[in-house]
Amino acid sequence: MLTTVLPGTFARLRAGELDWPRARAIAAEVAATGAQTDPAVIAATEAAVLPRAGELSLRSLREAVRAELLARDAAAADRRRELRARGADVSVRPVGDGMSEFRALMPHDDARACRDRVDQHARAAKDAGDTRPIGMLRAGAAADLLLRPWQQQPPVTAHLTVVAPLNALTADAFTPPGTTSPIGEVDGEPITAAHLRELLTRLDALGLRAPAGGGLDIAITDRTGDLLAVSGRSEVERLARRGCLEHADAPCACPVLDKPDPVDRYRPTPALYRFLKARDRTCRHPGCTVRAGWADLDHVIAHADGGETSCDNLCCLCRRHHRLKTFAPGWTHTMSADGVLTVITPSGVTRISRPPGYRVLTEPPQPPPDPADDPPPF
Repeated sequence: MLTTVLPGTFARLRAGELDWPRARAIAAEVAATGAQTDPAVIAATEAAVLPRAGELSLRSLREAVRAELLARDAAAADRRRELRARGADVSVRPVGDGMSEFRALMPHDDARACRDRVDQHARAAKDAGDTRPIGMLRAGAAADLLLRPWQQQPPVTAHLTVVAPLNALTADAFTPPGTTSPIGEVDGEPITAAHLRELLTRLDALGLRAPAGGGLDIAITDRTGDLLAVSGRSEVERLARRGCLEHADAPCACPVLDKPDPVDRYRPTPALYRFLKARDRTCRHPGCTVRAGWADLDHVIAHADGGETSCDNLCCLCRRHHRLKTFAPGWTHTMSADGVLTVITPSGVTRISRPPGYRVLTEPPQPPPDPADDPPPF
């Protein structure tokens, strides 16, 4: 496959610019789409992924390839999803010593919601003083939720991070050849716009209503996926009604929402927490996948050394990598204003960690409209 279907990947592999595990990961994701995939789609996907393949972890690389394939051939991806959904099933596999694996093949969003709910029940039991291992508590919670030997238990709800670009919610059924379709995400897994609309319809989110007992945040990104602001529904509605005060009668690209302001103290504000958890989603140490909800907010330049408590100087790090950055000698961390973190190891190896939504544009952006140009009639 590398020599015939992915010649660019093979060339970088031969030149030593790409290692074998990453080349194999790209090939595996392309092969998973089937032999019917348009070669032009594969070529465009390869061209978009290869420039950053070396800086991504294997998991992130696989996700990037899947996202590019979905964006360029969403209709085929939806057909494969519908076909795979018909194979959903539940099975049990004995593993010995009185134990068995309970397996359920189901849509990704359902699986992640099930896992999250089970985890919350297990952590609630742990917080209440249960000394059993957390994995054992998860297994017990899953069995209880299915078998329902109910005693009164405090309710919990699953939490999913759903990224829904506005153009994915309103995308036309037809995408012109050579262009990319908008895509969404469920806990970091790319999904097609059609799948996203189905999911949001089920969650009653197309009307932008918060679920019972939950909340709703609206994340605004630019075309690269760089997070610009996180706001609530009422604030977005107010700003939509007011619009830009300087160009009230003409279209413009002036921002009406922005990142939270820096604060002159060590502890971040709730607005900074909300923005940075939405931007980073996981620990930002290269290759780490610990979710942002379990991570610390760390000053890239230490607050004691003059580092600001701001979006440009804070990122999510799990406790392990927070301690490594703080106490291990020889590590260097720098971060740009758009949240791209560069980590240099004690041996001099440079690794780059981009916020999960961030991607390098493969086509030039269109310039914003000029507010000085009057729309017709003149």
